[in-house]
Amino acid sequence: IAITTSSEEARKEFLAGRDLAEKLRITDSIQHYDRAISLDPNFALAELNRATSSPLASEFFDHLKKAVSLAPKASDGERMLIEATDAGANGNPTKQKEILDKLLAAYPNDERAQFTIGGYYFGQQDYPQAITHYKRATELAPDYSTAFNILGYAYRQNEQYSEAEAAFKKYIQLIPTDPNPYDS
Repeated sequence: IAITTSSEEARKEFLAGRDLAEKLRITDSIQHYDRAISLDPNFALAELNRATSSPLASEFFDHLKKAVSLAPKASDGERMLIEATDAGANGNPTKQKEILDKLLAAYPNDERAQFTIGGYYFGQQDYPQAITHYKRATELAPDYSTAFNILGYAYRQNEQYSEAEAAFKKYIQLIPTDPNPYDS
C-alpha cells in the first residue's frame, strides 16, 4: 500500500513511528507521528496511525476525523484503511468488512492488509479466519514481529497451543531484547 506524503522527512518519521508501534512501543511512536504530521499536515496515513496510537479516546477520534478528511488525497489503499477504521470505530462492522474485503482484493500481497483483516476477524472472535490472515502476513513478511504476536494469541484462543507457542517463539526471535515477546 503506497504511503502518500509530500515530504521525504515526514515519510521517515512515519516509518520510524510505525516500526515502534508495531513493536508495541506505542508511546514512543507518538512523537514520530506528530513530527510526520507537522512536516506534512496533509499526511492522512500519519493521522490514522496517530489515532490508533493515541492514549485517549478524544485524541483517537480527533486524529481519525482528520485522517477521514484527508483520505480523498491519499492512495486507494490508505483511503480504504482509513475508511475501514472509521467504520469500525463508529460501530459499523458490516461496512468495515466490506471495505476490508475491497482492500484485500486490491492488495492481497500486502502484509498490513492481511494483518488488518486478521484483526477484524480476531475482533469478531472468528479465530480460524484471523489465523489464516495473520499467517499470510507472516509469510509475506517473515520479520513482521507484531503479526507473530497476535497470531500466537489467535492460536491460543483457538486452543492450538503448540502453534501458539511456535508463533510466540518466533516473536521472541525477531525482537529478543524487547520484554513483550517474553510476556506473550
